[in-house]
Amino acid sequence: MRKEFTQIQQRAVQFPHHPRIYTEEYHIPPTVAVNWVPELIAMAGGKPMALPGKLSYAVTSEQVAAFDPELIVLHWCGFGQLQNPELVHKREGWKYLRAVRENRICAIDDTFLNRPGPRLWQGAALLQRAIQQILNP
Repeated sequence: MRKEFTQIQQRAVQFPHHPRIYTEEYHIPPTVAVNWVPELIAMAGGKPMALPGKLSYAVTSEQVAAFDPELIVLHWCGFGQLQNPELVHKREGWKYLRAVRENRICAIDDTFLNRPGPRLWQGAALLQRAIQQILNP
């Protein structure tokens, strides 16, 4: 794990820009992922909306709008890869977010971000791939 995390961090420092990333652990109500997820985002080369070390919490449209994410990552607990980005497009006030306007919403299987353990490095790698896609469209 340490070796993989180190390689991810080494790639991230090379990025010319570190995009703002909103990660959503659950969709009703919209819940920003916290716990260790902000650390994974930073490691992968992004700027997380939430600070690490807290519990995930519900957010308002206004809070997300103030952050104006460049990328939205869905990893809804218990959904695997079955998240529906279209639901984000339909939320009141969310169509004005940069990530929504530019259709930068991706889904990651929740088992790579929501569960502590060895697979977290894979979650960080998936986050990094999503970041690279917006940096190099």
